[in-house]
Amino acid sequence: MTSAGKKVKVSGSKEHVGVIVVDYSTDFIKAGWSGEETPRCCIPAVLVSDKSNRNPFNSSAAKDNHADVKSRPTTSAGQVAGEENNGTVLVGQDALDRLKNMHKAGESTEGLQITYPIKEGRIVEWEAMIVLFRHIFVNELKVGTHPNYPVLVMDSPMSSEEYRIKLCRTLFTEFRMPSLSLGNRGTMALFDSGISTGIVLLTSGDVCYAVPVYRGFALTHAIINTKLGGKTVTEVMKAGLKSDVKESTDVSWAPIMEDIREKSCFLIRHGSKETLLRNHVPTKSDSKQRQEELLTCLDPSKLKEKIDSVVAKDEKPADIARKQKQHLQRLGKRMLSNQKQAKDYPSLLAEEKKHLKLDESMLYELPKGDDGEIIQIHDQLRFVSPEALFAPSHILGRQCKELGVQDLLFKSINMCDGYISKILIENVVIAGEVTEIPGFAQRVQAELYDLYKEFSKHHVSAHKELFHNTETFHTLADVKLVPALRRKDASWRGGSMFATLKTFPKIRFTREKFQEDEKIALKRYF
Repeated sequence: MTSAGKKVKVSGSKEHVGVIVVDYSTDFIKAGWSGEETPRCCIPAVLVSDKSNRNPFNSSAAKDNHADVKSRPTTSAGQVAGEENNGTVLVGQDALDRLKNMHKAGESTEGLQITYPIKEGRIVEWEAMIVLFRHIFVNELKVGTHPNYPVLVMDSPMSSEEYRIKLCRTLFTEFRMPSLSLGNRGTMALFDSGISTGIVLLTSGDVCYAVPVYRGFALTHAIINTKLGGKTVTEVMKAGLKSDVKESTDVSWAPIMEDIREKSCFLIRHGSKETLLRNHVPTKSDSKQRQEELLTCLDPSKLKEKIDSVVAKDEKPADIARKQKQHLQRLGKRMLSNQKQAKDYPSLLAEEKKHLKLDESMLYELPKGDDGEIIQIHDQLRFVSPEALFAPSHILGRQCKELGVQDLLFKSINMCDGYISKILIENVVIAGEVTEIPGFAQRVQAELYDLYKEFSKHHVSAHKELFHNTETFHTLADVKLVPALRRKDASWRGGSMFATLKTFPKIRFTREKFQEDEKIALKRYF
């Protein structure tokens, strides 16, 4: 067990000085000590301040709010004791609790400024992020404003060189830690699985990355992303809940909508996908046709009109009768198929819920008034919304050109050399909060399998030169997901393990070395 002033002991290795491990993404910041299984804290990456304060994150009040907790006790509301609301910056869960309490009391949130300092895995509001870092070091890890410990920070797999240098410069300037090391979140997630070669699907709130890693090093030329994530699923749910939650589009309600998504969504199995999604994906080409057929069967006058529309006026009576009969037969087959699917729908949905061990119905209490307000999250919304991650153009509309997560993995793997591709497809790791959606892992595996099966069927002759023999090519369809527990913490846990290795002291760099040559942050990036 690691703690301030103590040493970490890992079986089979010598003792090492404890390292602070920080992993930040769009939604959460996780921090703790090297050698531990779980982070000490996981705080939402959000801050709430008063709009009347033009520069809340650079003011003395904001800095004082995160002074040493031993000398300045905090209240249950997350404020510093003795301070007024106007000068307080609330961070993390305290900020979300404040919004929830205001909604419950029916108070307006117009006077509050809600800040999300991280977008697409990168820091965009640096002053706000410094406040969050300070809160973690002082209030969560209790190491003070200038922690006298080495620090390992995991950042976005596609961050630029300028960004990494700025991140190191900011941390050294504001917190003056003795040494620092940067790590790729995707690589660290792979280390958590106990392997050094594989491909990682790294998910977050607004972006997903495919990170191929070979022998511990990320293949940067094949790292790609798609701007889909947990917030994409939430946006689809917002549209479906407009009638039940009129405030769903309000920015201050975003955390509540995220909570609904986390507690209610699930993904159906690949085999049941066509039947269950058939009537709920609006861009399906035959949806409108099926509705017209149903109306036709219910209204005799429309049936005659439909048949007459496919028969030319000047045709012979025998031809007219034959065409009428053929059309009626086709119409009858389609309607029988629709009826069968309508009967199968409830049983298939019940089977999916049983397979994933989900409750039959989903109720959610909105923070409205003293007693709250109970709404039901309909099944269609629960399993259609996360389909945006796999079929974005179907769910979000054809204007959406982003790759689905299975296509992202497929493209990244095929950007690598042939002999590496085989290893990657057999070592797929999924990590991040979005992967906790029930049924996510099974769908990724099934969708990837289908892609490679189709690929091998149509392109084996054209791509033989990429492989030693055709047998090697066909084994690419053997998609294997590396099992993992608590996938949402995979990056942090991999960094925690990485920081205990004997080689870690050689990778980190001191403040003095950085001041001499800032590019050392790039040379020792892992």
